[in-house]
Amino acid sequence: MHDCGHPAYVFSGMSRPRCAGYERAHMFKRRFGKASVSLCGIAAYAWARAASADGVAAFPPVETAPEPPAPEPPTPEPPAPEPPAPEAPNGQVAPAATTAPALASKAPRVHWARSERAESQTESKAEVAEPNPGVHLHDGLYYRVAFGAGHFRARSENGSSVSGWGFSPEFWIGGSPVVGLALGGTVGFLLVPNPDAAITAADSDGAGDVSGEARGIVTYSTIGVFADYYPMPRAGLHIMTGLNLSSFKFTADSGQESQPASGLGVFAGVGYEWWAGEQWSVGPLVRLHWASVSDDGGTNSILSPVFMLGITNH
Repeated sequence: MHDCGHPAYVFSGMSRPRCAGYERAHMFKRRFGKASVSLCGIAAYAWARAASADGVAAFPPVETAPEPPAPEPPTPEPPAPEPPAPEAPNGQVAPAATTAPALASKAPRVHWARSERAESQTESKAEVAEPNPGVHLHDGLYYRVAFGAGHFRARSENGSSVSGWGFSPEFWIGGSPVVGLALGGTVGFLLVPNPDAAITAADSDGAGDVSGEARGIVTYSTIGVFADYYPMPRAGLHIMTGLNLSSFKFTADSGQESQPASGLGVFAGVGYEWWAGEQWSVGPLVRLHWASVSDDGGTNSILSPVFMLGITNH
């Protein structure tokens, strides 16, 4: 047996005997470079088959290391003992104890709770954002009480005049056929103490011109219908107008009373109110009255501006 391992090909006279397959493989290696590696592998394969046919082992047996034994599985811990069932009084059967995990597993999972909570919060915000339809809105029943001061001036056809400042209370009541518009009736008074009088000779029954302070009180009263309009029903600006029956008379301190003069009058005014409650509002108003009244002595024209503070429920 020579170094090649095959008995058939021996080259004598060489320091290292080689077989023909070995020489041929190296010749291909010199010619074709890396391609000869596969040819040398073919030659080695052919030699291995010939050696196995002659009963010679082609390669020495490889000893394999024994596989390590598989690790033993961990021993499971014994379950915790369940708590003893509570004793029921009077021989009754106590209910079986249920552990917390079992209750948690049996409890239904409400996965939509968060979405329902969000919807409820949204609805609550919408309810807060939307005001009550009847709150802070000028509609429905209407009534007002107003107090203030007014100036009264009456002038006759002959040039006589009576004038002065006085106290004025008023009462209004009505309703709203549409939102922002109130219709109804009103009653008002203007009480002027000790007015200034300038009486001409034509009205003094031959006493000549008379002027000065008249000791007594002038009562100017009105009763009529009105319309009060709020351009913005939730705001405080309002414009009013009306038609009334007007009259005035003078009552002297001595108790003597003049004949009442009466006639038709009109008024117009403007005001502004601030909400003081769900239905109550408070604010100032300014109004101008004009009337034409007559008595046995002739016709008198009346002009009366008033400045008032009104308290309204509407």
